[in-house]
Amino acid sequence: MSRLRILLYVDSRVTFTHSLTAAELIRERLGAHITLMLVDSGNNFAEVMKNYEVYDLRILFRTQVPSRLWPKAAWIKDLLGCRAGLPIRRSALRPNFLVAAARRRARRYAHFSAAQRVLIPSLLVWIGGVRFTRFVFKKRDFWIKWLLDTQKQGTFIRQLCFLLLLRNRIDRFLDEVKPDAIVLAEDNVETLSTIFVAVAGKRSIPCIVIPFTIPNSNEPARYYLNNQLYRAKGPLARFVVWFWPKWLLRYEGTELLRQPAATALCQELMGFSSPAPWILNRGKAAAIALDSEAQSDIYLRMGFPRAQLRVIGDLNGALFHQILENKRQLTAELFGRHGLKPGRPLVLCGFPPDQYEGADSVGFEFLDYHALIKAWIRSFEDLGDRANVLIRPHPRVRADRLNVSLNSNIRLTWEPTAELIPLSNVYVAAASSTIRWAIACGTPVINYDTFRYRYDDFKAVAGVMPVESLDEFRKLLDAFLDDPAFAGRLVATQRSAMGYWGKLDGKTDERLAALLLEAVVGTGRSRAVWHGPVQ
Repeated sequence: MSRLRILLYVDSRVTFTHSLTAAELIRERLGAHITLMLVDSGNNFAEVMKNYEVYDLRILFRTQVPSRLWPKAAWIKDLLGCRAGLPIRRSALRPNFLVAAARRRARRYAHFSAAQRVLIPSLLVWIGGVRFTRFVFKKRDFWIKWLLDTQKQGTFIRQLCFLLLLRNRIDRFLDEVKPDAIVLAEDNVETLSTIFVAVAGKRSIPCIVIPFTIPNSNEPARYYLNNQLYRAKGPLARFVVWFWPKWLLRYEGTELLRQPAATALCQELMGFSSPAPWILNRGKAAAIALDSEAQSDIYLRMGFPRAQLRVIGDLNGALFHQILENKRQLTAELFGRHGLKPGRPLVLCGFPPDQYEGADSVGFEFLDYHALIKAWIRSFEDLGDRANVLIRPHPRVRADRLNVSLNSNIRLTWEPTAELIPLSNVYVAAASSTIRWAIACGTPVINYDTFRYRYDDFKAVAGVMPVESLDEFRKLLDAFLDDPAFAGRLVATQRSAMGYWGKLDGKTDERLAALLLEAVVGTGRSRAVWHGPVQ
């Protein structure tokens, strides 16, 4: 009897720890063979990953990829310059003609990219054969100028070729690893996750999304608000909106597309779209594993099918439960490791990433990220001996960015945030998805929205206190530390919401295992698999 084979697709460093936690739960509960596809696997490599089969995401983009994944066909290499070519039948080709044409075109149009010089004629042969390609090349001065020198058409052709290649390579990759199910941290039309879900669906491979964050259509809209590529303007954009109005969102008086018009059109033609592109995870996954009833209600309000949603509890639920049971001892050990003074309340700060890069920062509170760092650190310094402060930077923050002088009451740590939140007295974050962990653990939260995104994910939670300015933040922090009655009311309020925002019963692994087995059986995959704990 063979082992269950699970593929975890991880295309972001931010979701690495989250996905690795899921992998460990699955491996320990089901004894499954785990395959990881990671972005930048060299830097993410951890000791625990020796238990898994690991691939780097870059193999899908390389011109030379492992020969065991792709057929060794010399004519494809000559034609496309790589072993992972378009699905062209050899009988339909005359390689000598195409090679000669490519050489002539290379001399005349040397300023074009490799994709323009090589992939486009190959695509023409695949579509219409050699005669069609010869006809196009007789008029090549006109066609090449129209297709490539015009920005919209050129972008569309390049994007279509790119998606064709990716579909081919992902298809062959799944042939290689042969997963029984695929687990993802998100289903996002901006990443390859949507292509993985679509290709897996055609192979009857179930995909399970274990969300890392709460969907919010305002987040991408705010990020792309001033990016002209995402404006719903021009003939191609109007064409996309006319046939697929779901791509359009009106935000602050501006009409935006979730993807540039050429990309959105290609995704629709290739079947890599979503029923609601602006809503994260609103795709074709077999199931979405949620951490709480609160998250389930949020998804239902966004229009997700009820049958697609399953509440299994947070992946860190067992960890939270264990830490809360031994909070006094573990807090003393934490203080000892970092040289913090005992007897003081612990303020944990989930330090925000640099959102100034590539985004419109007009509405932000500070002029730049350096000014933000100075203001936040000064606020913690002013607490003096009233509290211990532990700063845990966002995964995207480089260690050298927070290389500032810290007082005796402030420490910097890279320990997992999930291990620190249950030990803290108050959690400070900036519109972070980790706020839901603090609610589940009964820890009051100061949601310092320094970027002024004004998301309403936690608006109804009384134990989450939103502030938008530095003065408000400092006053609220002082009130929590100096007024025991105020702090006590916040703690009691937050604890009353724990059950709705989390399941800390230690049975998340059981529910996740049951969901995976149900999904595999539901697709009619009859291969007998072992599904027992690790021996």
